[in-house]
Amino acid sequence: MKGNNKRPIIRLLDNIRINDKRAFFICGIYTLVSLTVPLISIALPKVLIGYLTGPSPNLWGIIWISAGFFAAGAILNFFEQFLMHFGYPRFTALRLDYLKDQMAKLLNMDYKYMESSAFFEKWDMAFNSTNSNDNGVEGIYHKLFELPNLIIIVLILSVFIGLKSPLILLAIAINIAATSLIAVAVNKYEYKKKEQ
Repeated sequence: MKGNNKRPIIRLLDNIRINDKRAFFICGIYTLVSLTVPLISIALPKVLIGYLTGPSPNLWGIIWISAGFFAAGAILNFFEQFLMHFGYPRFTALRLDYLKDQMAKLLNMDYKYMESSAFFEKWDMAFNSTNSNDNGVEGIYHKLFELPNLIIIVLILSVFIGLKSPLILLAIAINIAATSLIAVAVNKYEYKKKEQ
């Protein structure tokens, strides 16, 4: 099948596009809200200091400003958690669709495969990818859901660090690249030696 030549991540994203396009929209809203939440705690001290150094600060002004920021933070935090928990069941449904397809294929496969240990080893690997909320297919969906937020935060921090000191940014980039390459090499080695 032509689709099977695609990388697993692309195939998973294609599955969302075909079966649940709204998940992309929810992910986009979640990313915007998640990026806004930290701004509340960053802006509060600045606004308070600006008010206190103003012409006529008073206790009630401080209370109202603090209450407004805490209320906004609570609403945004609630909305962030709501979107996360609203999106997660959609990924569970997508995983269960994969599981349903696996079971259908198992029930309709040729009898010769029932005596093949190689087939059941592959079947076991495939089943392990769809039997959990936190690993395999659904685990990847959850990580992809949070990935845009992390990418944007990393890019913003990279710009700020790069403006302050390009050498520090370069050192961080080399560290991340080296750590990633080592992690990939270790995972490949572990997979190669898993039978032993």
